[in-house]
Amino acid sequence: MSAEKIVDLVHDEQTPPETVALLQESLERALELIFHADTGLEVTLEIASAERVCELNRELRGKDSATDVLSFPEFFEEQMDGGKDEGYSPFSRWFIEEAARLGAALPAPAEGQVPPVLFLGEIALDLEFSLNWARENGAEESEHLRLLVVHSLLHLAGLDHLEDESADKMEGLETAILKKM
Repeated sequence: MSAEKIVDLVHDEQTPPETVALLQESLERALELIFHADTGLEVTLEIASAERVCELNRELRGKDSATDVLSFPEFFEEQMDGGKDEGYSPFSRWFIEEAARLGAALPAPAEGQVPPVLFLGEIALDLEFSLNWARENGAEESEHLRLLVVHSLLHLAGLDHLEDESADKMEGLETAILKKM
């Protein structure tokens, strides 16, 4: 029996129902593929305005620019610092080691490393920015949104793409997970 996966999807009434359903399904499926089924997890995804995402990017990351998606892991005492180990929780360190070793479909961590329901963090998605990017780059909109969901969840698990090596690992995981979705 799978442990509970709680997906809090925050959006306004203007968000198309099919987009809400796609994001909900993508989050639930990606959670199952990335994390062991016996781990209870919770994540929040906010479909936010361009202004809100830009504000979050400026206030929390010091970058005064628009972006498609931001991830805010619950596990870190500080934001990720170039892949350095200082801000990682024991779970994040375990995930990074297992992700590097296995590539995807990770086993459950040792007993005691993860609470029964673990809040992973929050994701802020600028839907308009994301869909425009997909259109401008000839990408299928639904596939691009799935990629952003997987990408964001990997950030919540402690992975980053600040260095070439970590970017290659993260991209490999994204590809493997998306193939299974």
